[in-house]
Amino acid sequence: MNRIAEHRKQVGLTQLQAAKLAGWGQSRWSSYETGARTPDASDIKKILAVLVQFDKNVNFEVLFLNENVAA
Repeated sequence: MNRIAEHRKQVGLTQLQAAKLAGWGQSRWSSYETGARTPDASDIKKILAVLVQFDKNVNFEVLFLNENVAA
């Protein structure tokens, strides 16, 4: 499980807003949040690039390893 949705909501973005910032459609972003689709390395970078714009403490460990690791 990942914490993409939790952090997206925390920074005040909708799925559609986050997806547009990543250059995707809303359904693609949603599929990563729900775990229906597993992001590859380049998609993880895009997800992080979107979220880190609003929260500098977001990193791979925080999103995917469920650890509260500061950047």
